[in-house]
Amino acid sequence: MTPPSTDRVDLFVVGTDSSVMHKSFDGTSWKPSEKQWERLGGQSIYEPTYIARENNLINLFTLNFKRELLHKCFDGNRWLDWENLGGTFAERPSVVSCAPDRLDVFIVGRDGHLYCKRMEGQSFSKDFENLGGQFIGTVAAVSRDKNIIDLFGTTLDRKVHHKYYDGKHWGPKGDEWENIGGTCYDIPRAVAIDSNRIDLFTVGDDSALYLRTYDGNKWKSWESLGGVVHQLPEVVCLKPGRMDVFVIGTDHAIYHKHYEDKEWKPSQKDYDFMGGTTADNITALTANEKRIDLLHVGTDSVCYLKSYDATNGKWKPGLDTYRSLGGMCLSPIAAAD
Repeated sequence: MTPPSTDRVDLFVVGTDSSVMHKSFDGTSWKPSEKQWERLGGQSIYEPTYIARENNLINLFTLNFKRELLHKCFDGNRWLDWENLGGTFAERPSVVSCAPDRLDVFIVGRDGHLYCKRMEGQSFSKDFENLGGQFIGTVAAVSRDKNIIDLFGTTLDRKVHHKYYDGKHWGPKGDEWENIGGTCYDIPRAVAIDSNRIDLFTVGDDSALYLRTYDGNKWKSWESLGGVVHQLPEVVCLKPGRMDVFVIGTDHAIYHKHYEDKEWKPSQKDYDFMGGTTADNITALTANEKRIDLLHVGTDSVCYLKSYDATNGKWKPGLDTYRSLGGMCLSPIAAAD
C-alpha cells in the first residue's frame, strides 16, 4: 500500500455511528490531531477501501446498509461529496490503478460473481462488467506493470482462481478463471515486487501461511511459511526485492517475517513476535523505502501504531510496543490497494 506522497499517510475506519472516520499524517504531525479523527459521513458496513494516487488524489469506496457501492474523492485540496455507484453486493470492494488516469473497482455480487466498474479520467463506466466466478470473499487485485491487472479469488471449493488483464483483453476469456489450486481458508493476498513477479499468500486449512510465486513465465509450487495464523496476513513491499509479512497468532498478537536477498528472515517457517492484542485484521503501509507503518485496532477499539525505520533497522516505539492514535473503531483500519 502506498500513500500519495513520500510522507503522507491516510487512515480510514468505521466509527460508532457507521460513518467513515479519517485522519492523516503529513510527515510532521497527525491531523486533526494525534488522537482525534474527522468524520467523513457516509454509511459503511465494512472498512472502506481506498487508493492513493499522484498529486494527493484519493479515491475511497465502501458499501452502505443497502449494499450499494459508494465513492468519495479527495481532489488534493478537499473532500468531494459521496457518490452512489449503485449495485447490490456481498463483499467489500478492491481497487487497483494500472495507469495514471484509470481505476478498476472489483466487487463480488450476491450471486458470487465478480463485477468490475472502471474509472477513466473523472468518469465511471455506466454499467458493471460481469467477470464471472463464484467467490466467497473479496477478490485480491494487483497491478505489476502498466495496463496489467491480476485477480485472485477463493471459490466455494476453497481453491484459488486467477484472471488477468493484458491491456486489451481478459484471460481466460469471458467468465472463465484459471484454477491455481491451494486450499485457502480465507481470501488471498497478492503483491508484486516487480513487473515479472507476483507473490500470492493464503492461509491453509492447517492454519499455516502458504506462498505461491509467479516468476514471469510460470507458477512455482505452493510452499509453507509456517505459523498458526488466526486471520488474514498483511504483506507490503518496502522496496524492490523486499517483502514484509505480518500475521496474527492464536494469542491475537502480531508476528512478522521478511524476505530479502532471496531468503526469509528469521527463517522460512519462523516469525518474530511484535506484541499487540488485536481485535481484527492488521494494516501495514509503506510511506517510502525508509518506513513501514504497522497499525491495528485493539480489543478496546482504539487504533494503535508502530513504525519501522529502515535507516537503522528499528521499530518505534519498540519491537513489541505501540502508541495510541485514539478513535473508537468498529472496523479494521482501511487498507489501500
